[in-house]
Amino acid sequence: MKIALIGAFGHQGYVVNGVREMPDCEITAVAVGEKGEDVSKLIPGIKGIKGTEPRVYEDWREMLDKEKPFAVGVSPMYCNHQKISVECLKRGIHVMCEKPVAMNMDELAELKEVYGKSDAEFVGMHAMRYQANFRAAHDAVKAGLIGRPILMNSQKSYAFSLQRPQFYKERSKFGGTICWVAVHALDWTYWVMGGFKSIYAAHSRIGNMGYGDCESSGVIAFTFSDGGQGCINFDFLKASTDKIAQDRCRIAGEKGVIEVYDKRAFIVTHDAELRELELKPEESFFKAFIKSIKGEGDCLLNAEDTFEVTRLALLARDSADKDILIKT
Repeated sequence: MKIALIGAFGHQGYVVNGVREMPDCEITAVAVGEKGEDVSKLIPGIKGIKGTEPRVYEDWREMLDKEKPFAVGVSPMYCNHQKISVECLKRGIHVMCEKPVAMNMDELAELKEVYGKSDAEFVGMHAMRYQANFRAAHDAVKAGLIGRPILMNSQKSYAFSLQRPQFYKERSKFGGTICWVAVHALDWTYWVMGGFKSIYAAHSRIGNMGYGDCESSGVIAFTFSDGGQGCINFDFLKASTDKIAQDRCRIAGEKGVIEVYDKRAFIVTHDAELRELELKPEESFFKAFIKSIKGEGDCLLNAEDTFEVTRLALLARDSADKDILIKT
């Protein structure tokens, strides 16, 4: 099966590493998302899979029409995610797209409409569901180990540097830190707790190293449709020397508490002392996506969840911009 990549700004490694595990797949082509984009850094990793070098295109539409790939990894400048995904879906090409998959509600509505008319599958790169410790926490909650979950607090933290792309300085191109960083925590929260009832968010640009519109930190508070509350703190303030993964969550339920941090997961209940949850071997997100398309398994994320989490991120961004509580 032919796989292609468009753009090189985000997590195309999900696709490249997935293809490495699938003998029947090959990355045959790479295209820039727009004129002047450098995709050369992708070539060595692709060539290292099967020894063949992909064809490089300066026009992604030409690449789609000539190569006719089975699936595409979409990860150009973030403002181009939606329009490229739409064109792929219209051609019946399956898409794994970097987040945010849409920059605003109008783009999201169009993407959903096109997906609904297409035979192709679509998923966003909300890959935390495939991180073993978060998956273990999710499975423990769904198994009822802490009873009904009531409260969930999460953290998503990235390091920042002046090597970040210049387009991060412009909201119209970057989309905002809620849609790039916090969206991961929104996704795993939605995965565990279900729908949201209300959202209130705040964000700040203090300490953003002169990166214009890029928010450096923020918080999101929310209530859940089935009762309970939660919050997320997110930032670009992780110390550059910090080697510990600063992705965390705490889920408190009627019967106990689950905590996730430092690539591990723990549970303590009223009936049993603290213990570490067993982690399953991590799976390739892209491989699972392709297998689900072929009817050979399930993917932990689908288009509908991608769209809903994107909607929640856009609502949270709007709440932070306007300093208002939003009913979802």
